[in-house]
Amino acid sequence: MLNHYQQKGWVHLKNVLLPRDIVALKYHGGMVVDEYLKDDPVWRGVGCAAKKSKPLWNFYTSPFMYDIVTELLETKTPWLFNDQLVWKHPKDGMIFRPHTDNSIERDEPITDHTINCLVILDDVDKSNGGLEVMNKDDGHVVSPKLKAGDIICINGNTEHASGHNLSDKLRSTYACVYADNNINDNRFYQTRFYDERKESETNAKGWYLEAKR
Repeated sequence: MLNHYQQKGWVHLKNVLLPRDIVALKYHGGMVVDEYLKDDPVWRGVGCAAKKSKPLWNFYTSPFMYDIVTELLETKTPWLFNDQLVWKHPKDGMIFRPHTDNSIERDEPITDHTINCLVILDDVDKSNGGLEVMNKDDGHVVSPKLKAGDIICINGNTEHASGHNLSDKLRSTYACVYADNNINDNRFYQTRFYDERKESETNAKGWYLEAKR
């Protein structure tokens, strides 16, 4: 896993979620999205979504995600950064042009190591926007075949893109983003990601602090 990530700038983890995890994330994520759309009918996605949902926070800060993140970030003291519900509704016009997460909508790019663990909740194909990723080593643009239950982990400096959802069905993904340091951006989380199996601090405490901030 780490070797592919270091070489290509991304790695595809296949069939790592249980069916019940997929159902739960779509249900709780959908509740947050529906609440958002009551106030703003123009859909732009929901950032720091777990502030609004304890079940999402529990997944975002789970030991399962901790083990993935610490191996790829190569640190035992990762930081929470952002989690975003990327719900592409049929023909809603949402696209992501080629970009890197460390530089999008920023005057100065992030220099710390960040990683976007994109949790796939619906099968992804060309009809619902696909996903293209540029290899770090050879510059080739590839389109991994992503299925519900997969996670694709993308380095913050890796260029990627996705197109319009032209299908008649929802395409939902959950972007769980972490860093090897505190990014110190007030728009996002500023909380350590703890291994509750070994550390005395709890991630539940972080949820209450972030929800108030």
